[in-house]
Amino acid sequence: MSLDNKREEAKNEFSLGNYDKSKALFQDLYLGTKDQWDGWGLARSLNKLGDYAKAEEISKEVYDSFSDFKYIKSQYAMSLFMNRMRKNSPNYNSAHSERTFELIFNCETGDNRFWTSPAFKSMLSAFKENNQNEKIAKWYDKIDINLLNNESKKIGDIEYSSDRDACFLIFIRAFLGTQQWSKCVEVCDIALNTAQANLFSSNKNTFWYKRGKAIALSHKGEHDTSISLFEDLLKQKQDWYLYNEIAAVYKLKGDRNNERDYLIMGCLSARRQPKIGLLNKMFYALGLNLLETDNQEFGKLHLQLALKAREAEDWKPNNNLVESMKKYQIETQFSKDGKQFIKDLTPFWIENKPNPYKNLERFKGTVKTILPNGKSGFISSKSSSDNYYFNFEDINFEPSKVSEGLEVDFCLTTRYDKKKDRESQCAVDISSDS
Repeated sequence: MSLDNKREEAKNEFSLGNYDKSKALFQDLYLGTKDQWDGWGLARSLNKLGDYAKAEEISKEVYDSFSDFKYIKSQYAMSLFMNRMRKNSPNYNSAHSERTFELIFNCETGDNRFWTSPAFKSMLSAFKENNQNEKIAKWYDKIDINLLNNESKKIGDIEYSSDRDACFLIFIRAFLGTQQWSKCVEVCDIALNTAQANLFSSNKNTFWYKRGKAIALSHKGEHDTSISLFEDLLKQKQDWYLYNEIAAVYKLKGDRNNERDYLIMGCLSARRQPKIGLLNKMFYALGLNLLETDNQEFGKLHLQLALKAREAEDWKPNNNLVESMKKYQIETQFSKDGKQFIKDLTPFWIENKPNPYKNLERFKGTVKTILPNGKSGFISSKSSSDNYYFNFEDINFEPSKVSEGLEVDFCLTTRYDKKKDRESQCAVDISSDS
């Protein structure tokens, strides 16, 4: 069979999806001719078969010999990414991710950059895993963010972030870690503007962009703007870390009362957090606040709780905690564990919990439904036909006493409804009539 006939047969087999046959034919051709087109056909067949290591080998050989041959570049970029840059790639090595990305970037030009975007995200993820924040920050100034794919993907009910969104989040984390507050605000603003203009998704990441901006602004001295952003975020999530972070802003302002109030709300919202080690800094901050505002008894208990929270995760006490316990002569050897501390301190948190709803109108109603998650439900109002969503974190009595049919009184506030993707009224500050 002539070379031309063999090439035609190889092309036909490839077009029919018979990649094993096209690989065998192109392999025979390339071994005999070392022709760039035969090498390209072989690399394409190997990529289709998932033999990315061999495809990379052939692509590199052709690329090194024919650097101006544009068709081999896409096959080389694909094989590099699939063979080296995915976590489940056979030759993945996070230490080599930067060099591999640069090879892929140099293979692709202009608008033909299919692999640049996922490869860049993979490289940043590798830096993140290795806590290489300085490298991440360096690449923020080197990459054109418009080269990164901005389309999210939805598989079933799960929406996956676009490459651009994923990289924004990594940049924000790096700038916070390196205390580059102005850079952090800059990338948060770009991310928020991009999300607003994104037609493909409502963009679930705007919450994290706003949070990053709020943290950075607090360190830039823009405390009131930071607090305003945090208050908006609290309408979407009433999670302990937000209370902890807004408390830190009030401490920077020198407002110890509001700092304490938000730390107490954080402790209450975190009572069911299974990994209490994550809460140790919040317990420590509340302990210091109490000790420095003349509540020695409960201040010491919170520092002991911080110690036990770290021990629960087999973490050594940090230097600040050790020094504070020495300064205030706090016992470090005791049998009580973290969970018992939380149980014993819960009445203190409830008693001292601030009530932002104290001036709001109160309504009477009945617990209509408790949702299967056991953490939320609906209350039917006696003064209207409306039903209001409530969270167990917003009740003022023991959660175990909540049952369908229970008579309660409550206030209404506006929070963000994830399912409806808009703000809606929900019941808060819920007390039992019985």
